[in-house]
Parts: sequence; structure tokens; C-alpha cells
Amino acid sequence: MEFKSLPDVASQINHLKDSKEFFSGLSWVGMEKVQMPISWKGQILSAEVKAQVDLSKGASRGIHMSRLYTLMSDSLTTRTLSWVQLEELVQMFIDSQNGISQAARIQVKFQLPLERKALKSGMKGWRLYPVEMQVMKSSIVPSLNKINPIQRLLKAEILYSSTCPASTALSRELWRQDLKTTFSENEKLSLQSVDQWFENQIGMPGTPHAQRSRAEVQVQLSDAGLDFGPTDLIVGIEESLQTPVQTLVKRIDEQEFARLNGQNPMFCEDAARKVQSWLNSFEFIDFYKGTFEHQESLHPHNAVAVIEKNKESIS
Repeated sequence: MEFKSLPDVASQINHLKDSKEFFSGLSWVGMEKVQMPISWKGQILSAEVKAQVDLSKGASRGIHMSRLYTLMSDSLTTRTLSWVQLEELVQMFIDSQNGISQAARIQVKFQLPLERKALKSGMKGWRLYPVEMQVMKSSIVPSLNKINPIQRLLKAEILYSSTCPASTALSRELWRQDLKTTFSENEKLSLQSVDQWFENQIGMPGTPHAQRSRAEVQVQLSDAGLDFGPTDLIVGIEESLQTPVQTLVKRIDEQEFARLNGQNPMFCEDAARKVQSWLNSFEFIDFYKGTFEHQESLHPHNAVAVIEKNKESIS
């Protein structure tokens, strides 16, 4: 069967041919929100992918987007997602453009399923963590790392509980006042009488307010961090904060969660500093940025803290 030769509109010269704008270079051209299944440690996950290359000065208007899609499809659906794989892909992106590109980037956004164990009962449930992995390669784009032409960015979102230290202290004061009101100063208290006082409480004199909180952390990894992945980032942040949200729980787990919240009250500043201290322990993390949002139950607005590190500002 013979196929008719179809016109290549992108390569045709148009009315802009004599203008400087027609011949100027572009930072990035490509596709966003490409729906793509990815392979992750034996699982097939749904993802959204961004694939882009730069367009050199004087190059044509069109890049070969179908080549980018084919390269992604052939790799992401058959190999477990990794930094090495993404680095290979961006190099293939550049090679596929026949000399009109010297830089490329790929970003993969997906929900990472992790099985989480309850605090005491041993029950298990699943959490889905929003994750982004991005690799950029360039020797000419000034915004990229000047020392290493490869830039690896990892981002994750973690939900946790935060109990307000201020309301904790104020609630403790209400308990103290109620105790003084119930018992006279000269009365000798017994363990039994205090225990009965607790039992007779219809409600509580006061309780600290806690809120569901969100941490969004992005890190840039050097060559020494190729083994550091989404699970490492998520687990490290959760262990630093100590109060990640739970999945399937029994009453004994809920009680332990209440204990952890009571023992670890924190403002958004405290949460940010806990994670910052952990991130600073890794030499292969060249840059990080984190936002810690406490969705308050006291106010209709949120409390937010931000951390950031780069080579210029942090020794």
C-alpha cells in the first residue's frame, strides 16, 4: 500500500520568517500531564508525565513530540522507575531531536502506595503518597546546576497530626484549676480519690486542639544520592515528625496515637525544624525546600513554616 506524502507544517516558513522572534531559542518545549502507566517494584501505577526539550536558536518551530512519547512508553512501562532510568531517558530525548536540542527534562508524578502498620495492634492498611521525580540535563541552561549537568529533584507530600503546644499548656491549667476546686488545700489526697475524680469527669476540663497537617518537601540529589528514593524521603519525614496519620486502627492504636500527640506537641516551626535537622544529615542533598502547613482547628486560616537550603546560603 502506498501512503501519500503529508505536509510537514512545522518545517514550513511562514510570515514570521524575517523576524528575530522566529529564530529565537526557547527554554522548554514538549508535553505535560501525559497519562502513562509506570512500573514500580512489581506494581503498575498510574502517572502523569512531563517531557520537554529546549529549542535551539534558529531551529524550526516543531520538535519531535512523538519520539518523546515513544521513548517514555517503551521505558516507563517496562522498567522499575529509577534515577538511572530517568537520566537515560533525558539523554535519549536530546538525541532524538536531531541536533536542535541540548537540554531535556522529565517529571513523573504519581501516588506511591505504601503499606503502614498500626502503632500497637499490628493491623495494616494502605496510604497513597503524592510523589514527584524529576531529572533535567543540560550544559547550556544557566538555571541548572553549573557543576553537574544532571539535576535530580524528588518531592513528596506527607500528612501528620500536630497538637498545639499553647493549647496544651492552657488545657493543663484548666485541669489544675478543676483539681483545686474539687479538693480543698488541706485535704490529704489518696490515689483512690484522685482516680475517682477522673472517673467522675463527664467531659474534660480542657483538651488541646490538634490539626491534620501537611508537609511538602523537595530535595535535590547529587551523584552520591542515586540510591535515595521516594520511600526513603517519606519514611524519614514521618519518623522525624513522629505523628503521621494512621490507616486501620484499633482502640489500642488510637490510644497510642493520642499518647504520641501528647508527648510531641508542636507548632509548625517545630515540625519544620525537626525535618530540617534530618535533611541536614545527608551530604548528598544539595538543596531542599519544605512547606509545613498546620490546618488549624482554632482559626479559619492555616499556620505555615518554610525551610530552604542551597549551596550558596548553607555551608
